[in-house]
This record gives sequence, C-alpha cells and structure tokens, in this order.
Amino acid sequence: MDGRPDRASRIIVDLLRSYAEETFVTQTELARRTGLEQSHISRTFNHRVTLTVPSMLALCDGLGVSPMAVMSEALQDC
Repeated sequence: MDGRPDRASRIIVDLLRSYAEETFVTQTELARRTGLEQSHISRTFNHRVTLTVPSMLALCDGLGVSPMAVMSEALQDC
C-alpha cells in the first residue's frame, strides 16, 4: 500500500466530512471530541492519508454517527 486512500476509503471520508459540515462541527471541535490532531483530521478529509479503522471509529464517535450506518451508506455508493 502506498499511503493513498483507495476508493472505499475516499467514499467513507467524504461521508464523514459531509456529516461534519451538515452538523457545523469544525475540525477543531472534532479534534477536541476525538483526541485526534486537527492536522490529522485535515489530512484525512483532504485524502492525503489513508483512513484507519481507529480513526474512522473516533470520527464516527465524535460526529455521533454509527460506524455501521457510515459503512452501509458507503457500500451503496460503491
């Protein structure tokens, strides 16, 4: 793996970013809620790093969305 996100990862990240935008949660607030660095969230949302399972779970928790709901929606978009 070369560090670039695959298609499924890109779809999940786009969904998470959309959830954040729709609920007006800034990256700074999301960092506070998740314990992830704001710069890491930015790199993730801009597809510069591959989304890991722990990061996905933290982001889902920080946004108050079910990881299963995100995965289900992502599968519909694949």
